Amino acid sequence: MYRRPGRFLIVFCLIIFAVALGGAMDKASNRAKRQTQFRITAVPWGPSQVDVDRAKARVASSSALLSAVGNAGHRLLSFEFIEAETKTGGTKPPTRFRAIYYDYTNDRTLAAEGDFAGKEPISIREENFQPIASPEEFKVALEILGNDPFFSASLRSGQLETFEPMPDVTVLNGTTERLINVGLELSGNAGTEIVSVSLGRRAVIRHESGAPQNSRAATPDGCGLAPSGQAPTGRGILGQATLTISDGPTTLWEMLVIRPSASSGTRGSGVEIRDVKYKGKSVLKRGHVPILKVQYTPQTC
Repeated sequence: MYRRPGRFLIVFCLIIFAVALGGAMDKASNRAKRQTQFRITAVPWGPSQVDVDRAKARVASSSALLSAVGNAGHRLLSFEFIEAETKTGGTKPPTRFRAIYYDYTNDRTLAAEGDFAGKEPISIREENFQPIASPEEFKVALEILGNDPFFSASLRSGQLETFEPMPDVTVLNGTTERLINVGLELSGNAGTEIVSVSLGRRAVIRHESGAPQNSRAATPDGCGLAPSGQAPTGRGILGQATLTISDGPTTLWEMLVIRPSASSGTRGSGVEIRDVKYKGKSVLKRGHVPILKVQYTPQTC
């Protein structure tokens, strides 16, 4: 049987609640006062955007690149920093760079290397890998797709929407041609297809299975998060800074933070943190989340 609590019990509970609420308010007030003492300072680190732009221009006009590509159609896909190897001490700002080009006429990847000071000549070598599709490549692929007789009307009317599928690049069996993949989704999730676009021939290739052999035409949000609608940044966009977090006069955290577009790894990574110190003591040399291609089970993506 349910019994109504006595008056003393009710008053006692109200007192306990009032004391707890007062204590919580005091703690919140102290916490708010304490939070106002924290200070976060970010200072740019490494080469500036001006340094990068000058390096890109020097590569583009270099005799090494011009003699390598001749009249072939080519494009700068990414710009990367070559890290200075240091076994001791903190990370050193990069003094050298690598620019990745693609030659669409001869279907080959070219890597140009040099130094930011401009003291050494630009060197060029051919590489045996397919670079990540750059935002500029995907934009050109959309333009070619928009002029395709089969797809142009549906794209203009909004019946078809585009998305960036995985993987981003396809090379068909028996060929060496680099193709940029574009996902197509019918309005209302009525169906999807992934086509491949040749930037060199300005042609659209459709696949019998509705997608390249190494891909799957699932809805874009069926294999992960829905597209955010935010334009991605290509490799080489700066965003490196030393970060310091202080509590009044006391320095708590110090670290070097590098954005994904300037991160290490063949296909880049997530945000990198390096040389992390807490109250002057080193706690982490480097931490990042690599970007990997994985095969899910069951193979729905």
